[in-house]
Amino acid sequence: TSSQKVLKHEKSTRAFRFSFTSRRSHTLSNMQTAAATTKVVWTSGFATGRKQKPRLPPIRSSSSLLHPRRRVTVKNNDFENNKSSSLSCMVATSALFRGRTMLSRANVGNHDSASDSASPLEGKALFDNVLPAVLVACIGSFLFGFHLGIVNPALNAISSSLDIATNAPLKSAIVSIILAFAAVGSLLTGPLADTLGRRSSLTFCAAPLLVGAAMCAQANSIGEMLVGRAISGLGVGIASNLVPLYVTEISPEKFRGTLGSLVQLSICVGILVAVLLGIPYDPSFPALQESVSFLNFDFETWWRSMFYVAGMPALLMGFAGKVIPESPKWLRSRGRIEEAVKAENLLWGGSEISSTSDGTSRNDQSETLLKSENVTANWIEALFDPRYRKGVWTGALLFFAQQFAGINAVIYFSTPLFAAAGLRNAVLGSVAVSAVNICGTLVSTKVLDKSGRKPLLKKSFLGMGSCCIFLSLAALNPTLTISSYVSLFGTLLYIFAFGVGVGPIPGLLAGELNSERVRGKAMSFAFLSHWCFNFCIGQGFLPVVEKVGISLVWSFFAAVCFISSALTHKYIIETKGKSFSEIDKEMRVF
Repeated sequence: TSSQKVLKHEKSTRAFRFSFTSRRSHTLSNMQTAAATTKVVWTSGFATGRKQKPRLPPIRSSSSLLHPRRRVTVKNNDFENNKSSSLSCMVATSALFRGRTMLSRANVGNHDSASDSASPLEGKALFDNVLPAVLVACIGSFLFGFHLGIVNPALNAISSSLDIATNAPLKSAIVSIILAFAAVGSLLTGPLADTLGRRSSLTFCAAPLLVGAAMCAQANSIGEMLVGRAISGLGVGIASNLVPLYVTEISPEKFRGTLGSLVQLSICVGILVAVLLGIPYDPSFPALQESVSFLNFDFETWWRSMFYVAGMPALLMGFAGKVIPESPKWLRSRGRIEEAVKAENLLWGGSEISSTSDGTSRNDQSETLLKSENVTANWIEALFDPRYRKGVWTGALLFFAQQFAGINAVIYFSTPLFAAAGLRNAVLGSVAVSAVNICGTLVSTKVLDKSGRKPLLKKSFLGMGSCCIFLSLAALNPTLTISSYVSLFGTLLYIFAFGVGVGPIPGLLAGELNSERVRGKAMSFAFLSHWCFNFCIGQGFLPVVEKVGISLVWSFFAAVCFISSALTHKYIIETKGKSFSEIDKEMRVF
């Protein structure tokens, strides 16, 4: 009947619809599975079966998929694990097609940001790519050492030219005023670096270094000399803080120790150059002038030329500082993500980290930080907040141990110390001190990223303390012939032990142990303590020696070294090869 025919027709229609829906669902499921497990990439040429390098195309309309192309499929896990190498791609061999493979629209959503950016450099290529920026920044550290070492050989000539040869307080002021104003410059560096950025602040600090050197070179009175030294001190304080801060932030984890030790190496080179320029003031130099006719130095004005030399590196740093990249970490903390990625590409050949362990990207983390809290912590947070105070105060205490271990007493007063020990060529002895300091720092650049910060720092303190014991014993009997040799070799071994660990590591740890929110202020506080303690040594060393004797002073330095080694073993964490986030987590539970 007609009703039976209609019922039969409806049943067949429902069966057809169910069959069509099932096939359609099965097809869509297969397509989703294929899209999740495969990536389609572009390749050029039309030869089949050869190795191709995957390249990501722009998104095109679906109509372009109708154009005859060949399709190349790459397994998803192979695509992720072999970014930098050529992949063996399976090419359809049914026919030869022209043009380039199109990117499937289904795969566009699975593409991540790590594939967009170039693969980061590795090994020597990465080190060589970062090194030029580090060397430009280290010009500031070179000037730091140069301005500290310049008064050592030339102090008597300067005081004679300025008519203060018999005024001991004013002679000490020439040495110490740069330290006092360096402390002021270091205190200003944190807000300056957080506001202007690391690179701009480095360029800015070239101005006081240049102006101060020029004023010292042209000084005709003690007042002019002190003003020039004070302006130079501001520049030295800013540079001493900013250079390790910038180098720490741009250095890859595996090379952070080596590149960080270059800061101390440049300080040593600056001191050595200053001492070498002071060789004409060595007592044996007039005899050398008689034998070599072209060496014609005017002893009254040569110290002025030494200060003019300090202006040339400052000028170079001012221009070269505009070329180096800004710190990517500072840019990210300010939410300037595009500029940070560009800086990372310039420094590392690609983004350092595309995503974190919890799956969130660095860009999302930067935006969350900007929304949730201030970019930088204030001084109260930095000094007293339990999250940050450990790293901040540890950096300051490390510089306390460094200064009261006696290093700058040797650097500043090595010439009179060697003369008192009976050495004829005291200036040449200071040259040897600077050269050995460089040798120790070169050893540090080789072993710092292998042995780690903590064991090297402990051994360095122990070595310095042992040398101080021998120097104390030699000072008890200065008339003995052997005492002069013990003083010389004991001092050189002391300087070598310093250069290996205690010299470069405190500045490196002051940056590594603190999170991004407080790193600028933590470095300012650490170097403020450095300059304050340095000032105390510069002002008080000679008066204390006159009152209690050099032997007791060396014994005090030895005690500080041994205590510092024990405290390092107990309270300092190892940072070798760790990211800043890993160090921050470890510091919070330490």
